[in-house]
Amino acid sequence: MTKHSVASKRTKEKIINAARSLFKIKGYSDTTITDIINEGGISRGNLYYHFDNKEALFLHVMEEDARIWLEEWHSYCQQFKNPKDRLYGLAEFYADTAISYPISRVQKEFLSSILTVKTSAKKLEAINLQYLKVCENIFQEAQNKGYWEKYDISFLTLLLSSILNGIEEEANNIPKDKLKEIFTKGIDIFLNGID
Repeated sequence: MTKHSVASKRTKEKIINAARSLFKIKGYSDTTITDIINEGGISRGNLYYHFDNKEALFLHVMEEDARIWLEEWHSYCQQFKNPKDRLYGLAEFYADTAISYPISRVQKEFLSSILTVKTSAKKLEAINLQYLKVCENIFQEAQNKGYWEKYDISFLTLLLSSILNGIEEEANNIPKDKLKEIFTKGIDIFLNGID
């Protein structure tokens, strides 16, 4: 790698980290390009060299967070030997990462601000499908092993992801240990019902 490409990569990382931090704190709409420039200590030209606009930068942050989350999940889930344990592991993992990746909560705001841009909405949908695939893979493994055969995998995936994402949406000021308890209880109720 040349000196220029190393410096360019470093600058891009500064932009991404500054944007991620600001999106978490201020949300999508209240974060301006000027905020990102000031936070990252970079020039406007550097930002626009790497990203066409704030929307492209936000989508890049979402893609990067999804990639990191999935890599961490694939590593973490190796310790669980069956689908039921993997579901409880997923609950713990969600609790741990709800604090680390709160930018996912900014998605609704982002979507409402870019309603006319279908390509961005589709890109965000593709990012979110990766998270659904985690649940789907657990249910596919379970059915391959004879568990929960009477249920449609798509239905189970939708139901579980709704539970986990709903809890994550409300997780703002909940302490981590309490959050783990809530996610675990969500899996308990999902598997065993309320009784």
